[in-house]
Amino acid sequence: MQQPLAVRPQPMWRAIPHLCGLSKRLRSDRLLLMLKLRGFFDESDTQEPGDKQVFMLGGWVTSVETWDRFSDDWDKTLRTPPAVYYFKHNEAKGQSGQFEGWPVSDADAKIMALARVIDKHLDADRHDYGFITGMKPELLRFLYRNSPATMRQIRTVMRITTPYHFCFFNVTACIAQHELELRRASPVDFVFDEGSGDFLECSAVVREMKPLMQPNLASLIGTITEGDDKELAPLQAADLLVGQACTKLKHGKPEAPFKLLAQHPRILFNPLTTGGTHDDILRGFASIVEQFNVSWSSMMLERAARK
Repeated sequence: MQQPLAVRPQPMWRAIPHLCGLSKRLRSDRLLLMLKLRGFFDESDTQEPGDKQVFMLGGWVTSVETWDRFSDDWDKTLRTPPAVYYFKHNEAKGQSGQFEGWPVSDADAKIMALARVIDKHLDADRHDYGFITGMKPELLRFLYRNSPATMRQIRTVMRITTPYHFCFFNVTACIAQHELELRRASPVDFVFDEGSGDFLECSAVVREMKPLMQPNLASLIGTITEGDDKELAPLQAADLLVGQACTKLKHGKPEAPFKLLAQHPRILFNPLTTGGTHDDILRGFASIVEQFNVSWSSMMLERAARK
């Protein structure tokens, strides 16, 4: 039996500067010049205790033309009975929200159908690709455990303090590096799912860092904006990717949608861990935390002595 359709969210229309009002031909030419490549990224969490918890951020990069075709196909698949208005992986796996009351088999079938849309439109031969990064929040809790300052005090001095911060910067840096290796000249415009309280801080830091980067690398990082995952099909595709990656970690094996997406060499993995090639990142951060703790303790001792 087809499940009743959940309440449709109210649309939030946004005009695109300099494109609204142009003919399709001129609009397409302008898009090719302005927004040739675009990456959409969403976050997820395994929601497990302690050292088993993993925060992940990931998504897909392809051309605007491909995203246009993809979005129509995605919308058609969403509305194929049993229908939903938008896709969220945690709702599908938990039979909540748009998937409330659904049998597990129907929810899994919808996930698989949407994974086939991604597989159809994102072509590894055209250098379309996915990217996933992640880290254990326990690593940061371990680094902060002996700090004499509270987290609020630490954040007034250090701008990179959360898993979202680390993963955000890893996404932008690795995507730019990969584009450099592909020898593509067009910048990638980044769209992150809105709602993270850390987004504005992260995007501001990236803008400040760009003048300090190598020019050929900095030129590949385009605009950085937020989007509504209930409106934007590519953000829903990013949600499916990281949701399936988290499910794989929790259960120790991939489900059918993830196997489908990973069967071609189009998903790049770059986790932030305590081993391998990423030692320098966390080791450097650990050194900064240690210096902060020493400086903070010295400042507190000086204040106490003056009193």
